[in-house]
Amino acid sequence: MNVIKALYCNQYYELKPKGKAHTAQKMGTILSTIALVLFLMSAFFLLITFFPDFEKSLSKLFRNAFGRRSGRVIGKFAGLLSFLVAFPVVKLCFGRDAIYKHTIREFNAKSALDQKQISTKGFRFFVSAVITIIVSVLVIAVKLNFID
Repeated sequence: MNVIKALYCNQYYELKPKGKAHTAQKMGTILSTIALVLFLMSAFFLLITFFPDFEKSLSKLFRNAFGRRSGRVIGKFAGLLSFLVAFPVVKLCFGRDAIYKHTIREFNAKSALDQKQISTKGFRFFVSAVITIIVSVLVIAVKLNFID
């Protein structure tokens, strides 16, 4: 089972005992999308930090598209755009009813120990996305303050 399906199973595993199994599909889609966006943002940050030509080209592109707007507006736009692109992809590939139900049937057919391991795998995927974005921001801060 891949990590995105494992994250869906994690949500089901965590929410079913609370009587909220019906929200696991929606939460799995949202958390999977957030994790993917965080990984993409980390890669993007590291690209602009370590490849100055990429940053210059991107800056020129944003200046042409947005004029002299602040970085905050561009950042909000880029974050929203990446979420709006990733969400439908995750929803269509993993969050559709038929796929979700098949994943949960497969998950429920496993032993309690396997279910716990799959749930942990999904949780670790999400936590690793958060840690990756934090580490990439720290790398950028160190490079900008101490190396350049």
